[in-house]
Amino acid sequence: MIFLQRGIEDRRTLARAASSPSHRRTARFSTFWVQWKRYRPCAASLAHNCTEQVKERSNEVPYTTCLGFAARLLSFAMLNFLMNSRNRIFASRPVPLASFGSVIGIAGLGLAWRQAVKAQQAPAMIGESIVLVSAALFVALLSAWLLRMSTHPREIRTESAVAISASYFGAIVISLSLLAAAAIPYAPPLAFVLWIAASAGGVGLLLYLLGRWIEHGIEGFELTPAIFIPVVGNATSVYAAVPLGMSEFGWASFSIGALCWLTLAPIVLYRLLAIQPRLPRKMAPQLAVLVSSPAVLASSWITLTGTADPVFKVLVFKAVFFSLLTARLWKMAWGEPYTVAMWGWTFPAAALAGALERAESSLPSPLYGWLATLALALATLIVTACCAATVAGWLRLLPQRQAAPR
Repeated sequence: MIFLQRGIEDRRTLARAASSPSHRRTARFSTFWVQWKRYRPCAASLAHNCTEQVKERSNEVPYTTCLGFAARLLSFAMLNFLMNSRNRIFASRPVPLASFGSVIGIAGLGLAWRQAVKAQQAPAMIGESIVLVSAALFVALLSAWLLRMSTHPREIRTESAVAISASYFGAIVISLSLLAAAAIPYAPPLAFVLWIAASAGGVGLLLYLLGRWIEHGIEGFELTPAIFIPVVGNATSVYAAVPLGMSEFGWASFSIGALCWLTLAPIVLYRLLAIQPRLPRKMAPQLAVLVSSPAVLASSWITLTGTADPVFKVLVFKAVFFSLLTARLWKMAWGEPYTVAMWGWTFPAAALAGALERAESSLPSPLYGWLATLALALATLIVTACCAATVAGWLRLLPQRQAAPR
């Protein structure tokens, strides 16, 4: 009720503050002040509840309870913002499928930090907090995308008709897989439901897309590394399959992802090398998908087998090589304006860090320790930079949206 009572007054305040270009800085400050007034009571209630849980359960670990309260707060705050401003958001900047790249990047980083707890004795709170943010973000983005689908169904059909954008449906599947793996220590039944949805959705999506591409063909300009996204989506389900006791289904998902990757990789590399037109500069973040495929397969392999055998080493170093190749091509992305596609750098970096953390915990060589530390630091830096750029972009757009005529 607090949010509803202050909603009209807050919108009028922001509209007055952003009435002229000279007042936009004031409008940004007013935006922060309005949001703080709106969510301060809920934040205070969260802190009070967490404190009470600590006092009442002194013999238990209260961290899970605190995470639950925080997740509900973040999800409700994001949903409230989306519901209050959905008309302005969808009218100017619709929520594309590529937005889910932020979820898989943040969730992948959280799982990599969870692996670092085992390999490098990193603080557990870092990884669990990052996973919490990804879960809240997934709820908000999925709700926004479903609202967009109900209000702009023609845009969704157009988006799904192109091979590049249709491949980003796999980002939703990967999000479910990563969140299922993250939820296992806290809520195994929820993790099982998420894993079922991810496994069935991943196989179904790959069957549909491959069937459509075989039946109707695919244009040369559509043949980009983005088509690996639904392939990786099948392999990520292994993360939760083994801990949930579904190893055979994990092997099925791994075999589907690995075989499709081995057959599609030469075709994509040939397109990048020889087919015109060249890959546009704005699509340069898709090159990082070349890193995520072997990195995810390496993590899936060691999860299924439990040993860091030569197959695992080959996949890890293949991911390292593609990461160096992607870094070598930095000029393709340099100078481009920030877009949601830039989140495409995050999950490959996090997947590589997770694979190297697993290597460090299983292999005695100090080489893997250095590589894991470097990869985790770079992945954290990339995700942090994308978060900062996204928040800055929304703050630049928010005063105009708030001041738009209703």
